Amino acid sequence: MATLGERIKEFRKSKHLTQRDLGNKVHLSPQVISNYERGYSTPSADDMKNIASALEVSLSDLYAEKNSSLSSHKYYDLTEKDEHDIGIQVDRMLAGLSSDAETNYYGEPMSPEDKEKMRVAMVAALEAAQVEARKRFTPKKYRKDDKE
Repeated sequence: MATLGERIKEFRKSKHLTQRDLGNKVHLSPQVISNYERGYSTPSADDMKNIASALEVSLSDLYAEKNSSLSSHKYYDLTEKDEHDIGIQVDRMLAGLSSDAETNYYGEPMSPEDKEKMRVAMVAALEAAQVEARKRFTPKKYRKDDKE
């Protein structure tokens, strides 16, 4: 399985960017990008959001192991439609928070950065739940690769 740093490097190279180019786009030094790619340090949530945006990929693409080869496709993998639907579902949940009764932390309203972190966490939780449901409720006769 590829590490987070390896996926950042893979997406960066697919966009024909150097570490300096990516660093300039996300306001980080090339050394910091190199440390992320080699696994010497882990990006903060804000850095991950900026890197994903600069590389034009989703956060889940950076965090999740996804292979393009069909032979590695699992029956329980989420499709693009599933990911899109989960995104819409999370957006609706977050939009349901009224401005006068916003989610707060110890009585203080959440900052936009905290709301984005909440969104990322909600997406990850819903994706994990969907995968687990598929693993659990798919009849055995339809499971082609039930080695896990």
